[in-house]
Amino acid sequence: MRVLLFIIALIFSSVKGKPLKQNLKYVQKLEFYKDKLTTSDGFKQREQLNCIGGSGYNYRNSVENIICENIGVNMLNKTLWKCDAKYLNNVKLGDYQILCEEYPDKPKYIIKNSCSIDFKLENSFKKENELNLYFLKGVYTSNDIYHLNCIGGDAYEQHHKINRISCKCNSISCKCENDNKKDYKMRDVHILCRDHTNEFIHLKNSNQYFQQDSCYVEFKLDHNKKSEIEESMEVIFSMLLLVFMTFLFFKKYCC
Repeated sequence: MRVLLFIIALIFSSVKGKPLKQNLKYVQKLEFYKDKLTTSDGFKQREQLNCIGGSGYNYRNSVENIICENIGVNMLNKTLWKCDAKYLNNVKLGDYQILCEEYPDKPKYIIKNSCSIDFKLENSFKKENELNLYFLKGVYTSNDIYHLNCIGGDAYEQHHKINRISCKCNSISCKCENDNKKDYKMRDVHILCRDHTNEFIHLKNSNQYFQQDSCYVEFKLDHNKKSEIEESMEVIFSMLLLVFMTFLFFKKYCC
């Protein structure tokens, strides 16, 4: 009786602990996230994101996630992937390789969520001494400071409608714009970053040294009101249109 119970328990435990499998060829999209581990069956878990080199290796901590889309198979029936990492500052995704753990005794299958990506980062400066910085809603710096910090303005209550601020810096100055500039405009914009002494500085051009992932932006937000000239032109245009429509009406029905 004890032997029978032991066999049943052994079978149950082996079935219960069996990992899920999937055919990689039919997976449409893979997503990899910073500080997340893969699923494994007997092997050591890996970080989902693994930067292994490249000219932009020092920017590796700025990669929050990478999304890869299935674009078919090659002549060897191997799945091909197109991968992208958005909102990278001054770097781009270089060579990459997706690694997955094979499912036991099923060579065509992998263990679900066991994939990771090894990748290189390459510098993507468009010009010498040019920087592109992105500040995103819901993202924090390496010092746990919120990327977007609205500190005033007549549209302060609407600052949650700003999802991204993009800044371009050259050797002379930095210019920033928000993703909702049709309705809101920014003023008193300051980019703050930590320098080599770990003190915060105002980043005013691309020649200044700053620690990666330490920057955030402060700004005041105003409603994007039309200028008096624009409002006057709209009134004049409306009046001319009304006169023209009136003229057509009388011409058609009165003469």
